[in-house]
Amino acid sequence: MRRFDSQEIAWLECLVLVARIGPISAPAFLARLHFSRAAGRALILQPRGHFGYCYVRPAHLATADAAQDERRSLMALLLLLAWLRREGYLAVEHDEGDMAPPLLVVGEAFDAVRPERSRVVLNAQGDYSCEPHQVLSVRGEVAYEGLRLEGDAFTLAREWARGTLHASLALEELLALVRPAPQPAPACVPVEAVHARAPSGGSRTIAAVARTMLRLNVVTWLTLLVCAAIAGIQLGGAVRPDERTAGPGPTPVAAVRTAPVSMQQDLPATHASVASISAPTPAVAAPTPTPTASTPAGPLYGLDVSKWNGNWVDQLKGSLAGISFVFVRASDGLTADPTFDRHWTAVRSNGLVRGSYHFYRVDIDADQQAQFYLRMLGGASEQGDIAPALDFEAESFPPGAPPSKEKVQADLLRALQALERQGDRVPMIYTNWDMGTKWLDDERFARYPLWIADWSQRNAPRLPATWAQQGFRFWQRTDHYLPPNDNRLAMDLDWFIGHHRDLTR
Repeated sequence: MRRFDSQEIAWLECLVLVARIGPISAPAFLARLHFSRAAGRALILQPRGHFGYCYVRPAHLATADAAQDERRSLMALLLLLAWLRREGYLAVEHDEGDMAPPLLVVGEAFDAVRPERSRVVLNAQGDYSCEPHQVLSVRGEVAYEGLRLEGDAFTLAREWARGTLHASLALEELLALVRPAPQPAPACVPVEAVHARAPSGGSRTIAAVARTMLRLNVVTWLTLLVCAAIAGIQLGGAVRPDERTAGPGPTPVAAVRTAPVSMQQDLPATHASVASISAPTPAVAAPTPTPTASTPAGPLYGLDVSKWNGNWVDQLKGSLAGISFVFVRASDGLTADPTFDRHWTAVRSNGLVRGSYHFYRVDIDADQQAQFYLRMLGGASEQGDIAPALDFEAESFPPGAPPSKEKVQADLLRALQALERQGDRVPMIYTNWDMGTKWLDDERFARYPLWIADWSQRNAPRLPATWAQQGFRFWQRTDHYLPPNDNRLAMDLDWFIGHHRDLTR
């Protein structure tokens, strides 16, 4: 019979939990087991080129043997999974179209992959790759080193980087056969006494063996905790926000800043299944603002989409119950979003309030960007639409040293002023706390309503100091809302705490 080392037994224990909870995403399981953010690893495969890279934090490759150890560890896991599959303990179900993407990505660290000109941006922090063997941070520092996978290593990894994993309960019997039997200490003999009788120069004492067993048990229990986390966020098992009601009376903007919210409200069944094993962020339950004289009964919910959401119109048609508004990306720098016209028309035809946004680029002339954005909107934003918005985030900066803060602020203000002057609406700014705090600490930005990105479970978003008094207009609450009709279509979910009639003010 095949022998299993302690690490393989720990992996078997995780697979037993999978067998008990039912089928889960194969890449998500692989990510939790080996490519977690905490482990400092990620995996990208290029099926058409028949190669891939295992990305590792530079700190993990400090010694000469570290790279080889990383390869051995990954191959040990892949070979175990292949053996279990061959023996009938595991199966992977592949959809017909799941090899269509040019990249297969596994890991929590690379959760927002998108090509941009001559580079690929990999996450919300702005880590990017121009050469496949290396990933750089927005500051140009090496964030990950790549270990190339070819041949058998690539073939094995590809099988588990897609599809749905099914595990047999027969794994419980296998685990019982290979797991070492516990070895309790002799009854009524203190460990200290055993240690005292052991020869000082001989082999390890029983106490030392016990300490070694304890360390192994800690590793095993830590692994079980990871698997328990997998079980806790199994497909369709958690609740994310997606229903809303409108209450009577207007809502002052200041009330949005201060209104406390509860994180415990359950959602109607229409949007109850909105979490997936592949989501890197925790499940979020829709909050309900605590009613006051000026606070409505509940928030309105919306989405924001771009070409990265693919054929969004067809996939979500008929499943928009509870959605009140949708933001559509119009442009990026001086490039039109190829899906804008279709999305823009479809949002209105579905009876939803629509808004648009432009992804702002620091290295492109601000006036030209404003003009381009307005042309995409037909010259001016209609009064029945949400005010236009400029998206300012880490990816707005090109690789290399950034311009001075003074220049960034002056250019962005010029773009905002051009939009207001020619579009007859006060535009909004989309940003997060980090970028707003670092780059937008000029009180002149407070004139422009804030669309804040804060993907957390806090009762209220963190606001840059510039908007501490005004509060926020919209809150992008998560980037992993999963519509009930397709758990693979992760989307951004936004909240508006106010009334439907105030969306377009």
